[in-house]
Amino acid sequence: MFMRNQTKAAGALLLLCVMLFSSACSGTAGGGEGSKTAPESSGNSEAPDDLPVGLKFDGSDIVFHVRGDDDVIRDVFVSEEESGSPIASALYNKNRHVENRLDVKISCFKANPWQKYSESLVDLKASIDSEDGAFDVIAGWSAHIPTLAVDGYFLSLPGIQYLNLSQPWWNQSLNSELTIKNKLFFANGDISISGISYAQVFLFNKKLQNEFGVEDLYKTVLDGEWTIEKLMTYARSINKDNGDTVRDDLDIYGLAIDKVNAVDGFLQSSGIKMFTRDDSGLPVYQLEYDKVNELYDTVYSLCWGELPGAYSDDNEVLDEMFMSDRALLYPTTLINVEKKISLMDTDYGIIPYPKYDANQTGYYTRPQDGVSLYCIPRDAKNTPMSGAVMEAMASESHRSVTGVYFEVAMKHRYSRDDGDEASKMLDMIRDGQTYCFASVYNNSIGRPWDCLRILMENPNVSFASWYAQWEKTINTLTERFVNRLDDML
Repeated sequence: MFMRNQTKAAGALLLLCVMLFSSACSGTAGGGEGSKTAPESSGNSEAPDDLPVGLKFDGSDIVFHVRGDDDVIRDVFVSEEESGSPIASALYNKNRHVENRLDVKISCFKANPWQKYSESLVDLKASIDSEDGAFDVIAGWSAHIPTLAVDGYFLSLPGIQYLNLSQPWWNQSLNSELTIKNKLFFANGDISISGISYAQVFLFNKKLQNEFGVEDLYKTVLDGEWTIEKLMTYARSINKDNGDTVRDDLDIYGLAIDKVNAVDGFLQSSGIKMFTRDDSGLPVYQLEYDKVNELYDTVYSLCWGELPGAYSDDNEVLDEMFMSDRALLYPTTLINVEKKISLMDTDYGIIPYPKYDANQTGYYTRPQDGVSLYCIPRDAKNTPMSGAVMEAMASESHRSVTGVYFEVAMKHRYSRDDGDEASKMLDMIRDGQTYCFASVYNNSIGRPWDCLRILMENPNVSFASWYAQWEKTINTLTERFVNRLDDML
């Protein structure tokens, strides 16, 4: 029902463009028998790292512990048989290049997928406690892997030989937010496609945009006027019954929104600060109470039917609504665009989450918590090797993977626009990616970042009640975390 007609001229032209782009930009990476070719990212090919020339590790195995979901496994490992697409080819070649450069053999231990990931964490802790040195690098699920850091299972990354986190292939927002007492246990950046693919975005349906006379949303974003209030205007005004007088997912709405992941994105996009730093640089819980309370009122009205043009349900229903032209706006992730939304017939556009208000200086993007965080277990058998491989993988991804994913996949394949404005949207989304202490360490400090999703699932509980109940717990757990830092390596 939703599949595009592959015989359409536009589809054929798109395929031809991708093929031409790949052919024109391809080059051999890694050398050796079986090497693939893949496009290089524009502008990054000349960005060198500072790993010593001739650094080798004598054919050593380096084992990554990775969450067992295909879309994050590919960050670390792609087999030759899986390397047919431009993205997979770039990832495959990246690993071959790093292996040849450092004389290592990269392998991947596939842990449980997200549904049973907690079981894998139990096994991982047991492995590290036994000091068996089974894993050299961990690409952990950001929703849960930080709980192990709090308990001292990972090495602090600053000072690890060969690892240079000041380089442009590492996310500096993460580095700044998560460095406490000169200790930092996680890194992300170009080393991980998930850092891009799990970005939370808004989609708009172009058919409904035209049908309801909606303004040029690209221009609205570029003019700095894409705000929550602007979103509210469509949630108030766009509603069309299908004729049965029943309010359900078969009607047309200005907004389709889920009550879980989508609402998390508003905290980040609004620039909400839940923690400050004291004079010693330690995190202190200091919620922007009035701002979050106002945001709660807004999100509640969007999720609980107070506005005629807003409809909330689970993601499968909402995907169907958007792909069937029954929702103008839909917050989701780029990975969902890549895997599902790109199959719809109707053209769509991609824009960032809205600002809190027009006074906000920029657009902030939340990497949804499906993103991987990279860390080194305290029992790693060769920490310089772990650091060198992480650095080499990140720098090589910066040069030859990120551009392929972003330019070919997102800007040309999965986005229906080839124009300059559409490209600017995706650049803005990528450049606006931010991390925060409260979001990453959420499960270890009383789940402050889940406040909106908790309240949307419990509509009879006010924000004031939640805050009164959890303030002391969050402070206590944060103090415990800070005190534990002194005992960590």
